[in-house]
Amino acid sequence: MKIGISVALVEIIVGVIAGNTIHPNITPWVKFLSSFGAVILTFLARAELERDVIKKYWKESLIFGLIGFRVSQK
Repeated sequence: MKIGISVALVEIIVGVIAGNTIHPNITPWVKFLSSFGAVILTFLARAELERDVIKKYWKESLIFGLIGFRVSQK
């Protein structure tokens, strides 16, 4: 069965849920890797954007971006 959700998105969601429920002990090296991965993911997401889609769904894009920024500030 296909549901049309990116595997990367599912991995991020599972990671957020697991990290907030299990509360693992994170080493500085893992924090570095997660920050580095977030930067790479940001660049990869930018490479896949289509201007016409962003113009059409600018409100949804803005809300999603603000939520992502707020979550990353915690």
